[in-house]
Amino acid sequence: MDTRAQALNAALSGAGVAMMELAYIEDHLAACRLHSLADPIQLSEGYYFVHCTPPRNERLISALRDWLIEQVNR
Repeated sequence: MDTRAQALNAALSGAGVAMMELAYIEDHLAACRLHSLADPIQLSEGYYFVHCTPPRNERLISALRDWLIEQVNR
């Protein structure tokens, strides 16, 4: 996606996952429109891994989440 807004709209519509700053998603998380797949990862950029609830393909989303966490922890 080219913008945060596009990434957020994709996640909200169930068309993908997004890594996003908490400020952009906290209202959606509170309203259960998005669900965080993992604890926040502290990066200087402040991104979060989120998806629509319920996930359309939980197995693939979990695999992506696990891979991303592995990459960050290297």
